[in-house]
Amino acid sequence: MERWWILLACIASLFTALTVFLDNYAVDVLFKNKSPFAQKIVYLFLHPIVIIIIAVFFSLEKVGLTTALLFVAVGALYSLALIPYYLALTKEDSTATEIFSQTEPIFCLLLGIWLLGEGLSTLQLISFILIILASFVTVAFRNKRTKKFGMRAILLTSLAAIIWAMSDLCFVAAGDNHDYATTLMYILIGRAIVDFIIVTFFLKKERKYCFKMMKSGKLKFWWVLMTDYVLEISSDLIYRFALLLAPMAIVSATGTATEVVFTFLLGLLLTLVWPKFGREKLQKRTILTHLIAIILLVIGIVIAR
Repeated sequence: MERWWILLACIASLFTALTVFLDNYAVDVLFKNKSPFAQKIVYLFLHPIVIIIIAVFFSLEKVGLTTALLFVAVGALYSLALIPYYLALTKEDSTATEIFSQTEPIFCLLLGIWLLGEGLSTLQLISFILIILASFVTVAFRNKRTKKFGMRAILLTSLAAIIWAMSDLCFVAAGDNHDYATTLMYILIGRAIVDFIIVTFFLKKERKYCFKMMKSGKLKFWWVLMTDYVLEISSDLIYRFALLLAPMAIVSATGTATEVVFTFLLGLLLTLVWPKFGREKLQKRTILTHLIAIILLVIGIVIAR
């Protein structure tokens, strides 16, 4: 049973890699970089629907107030982290954004040591240094202008990674032995609360643009966002159950390292087969730097294990 965390982490990574391209497509193509947070408006309608379906059709477990609040915090923090993440996608391609996101294990490690008492070996420390180095390799050989955009994206994804790590910590603190439906319902309540606040008070222009897109009835608009939503929820929950089977820092490192491999391979394949969807940069220098960064990440995760 203990080894199942590896399979779960890899499945979650594959789903997440697919959502990266869907997110990028939505931000750049559907919303034309004008409304990078407009997805939250659509998700705000989807959250209550899923919550009601769970409450009506599933037998829910009774959990204590502290556990319920921790799961709500998991969803709230996850949704909050998507803000800097979406901003990073407006500045970088999918693979580069995922490489920059690899700082999440570092923050999981620090939080795990500080609050959960998890240990750290010398090999694990080396692996996390390699993960950090991979992000800077990605931008090291760029010209001044694109390097500036890359550094901004690193800062944005690092901020997202810190918030995601806090979300992971809340999930671990809530403990295991909780059923799928109950866990998902409380997480979605947290996401709905944050999305409602953001959409209501900060996204006036985006609301108008998104409602216009929704009224257009374009199939492309709905299948992209619906598929993205289902994959996002599934990957997030699968990953969090993997956190219950192994130390938080190692699961996070495994998930993010395999995620960037999947993103890189899918990016090449989709760009060749479906350029408007894959939309990766296929210059030799870009592919080479991405490949070097991925090799560093893979070495890091092998050392960690």
